[in-house]
Amino acid sequence: MKKQLLSLMIFTCAFTSLSAQAISISFTHSTKWQKCPNGIVVLPSTYSSAKGNASPALTITNVPKKARSLAVIMYDKTEGNNTQWVMWDISPQTTTLPARIPHAKTVKGIGYQGAESANGGIGYTGPWLPPNKNHQYNFIVYALNQPIGALDQQDEKQCPHVDTHKNHCIISSPYQFEKMATAKKVATLARSKPLISYYPDCVSKVAFSI
Repeated sequence: MKKQLLSLMIFTCAFTSLSAQAISISFTHSTKWQKCPNGIVVLPSTYSSAKGNASPALTITNVPKKARSLAVIMYDKTEGNNTQWVMWDISPQTTTLPARIPHAKTVKGIGYQGAESANGGIGYTGPWLPPNKNHQYNFIVYALNQPIGALDQQDEKQCPHVDTHKNHCIISSPYQFEKMATAKKVATLARSKPLISYYPDCVSKVAFSI
């Protein structure tokens, strides 16, 4: 009995330790946002394409000590994981990404941004939906073993989809981002659970997987 109790205590401590070390991402200023019955928040219209098209402030915690860079992706879970925002080479010392990050390929002091999958626009593209259609938007953060750097648009492994009109490399999904990182010989050390949000109103069914 004592051995079983000791084993349970060791397992509990180990599980607690692992849980505490899991990288995570959250909204920095969401206390006054609409909250659905399941606890998920609804993105305010400020962050929609129709209104401000401003990226929300995000808080990043529990970054692995061996991480050399971070990446953040926002994608539309309702529309087949299409990306709305891809940003990488964020410093691993970053604890908060500010709101309203400029729409540019390179943002001084923060990192690189790719083109989202819908319109090929650089940087954050907020929700743009037909009336009475609610979508789920997920945010995830990656901890990487080294920076990715700028992309070579002539290399199909790094950039399989190019918007020829705007000359932008389109990273169409989290899976495509991971393939691009692998092509650049960058390894993922950790990936957060999805930070789930809705727009313009609550979604009846939640999908937690990427």
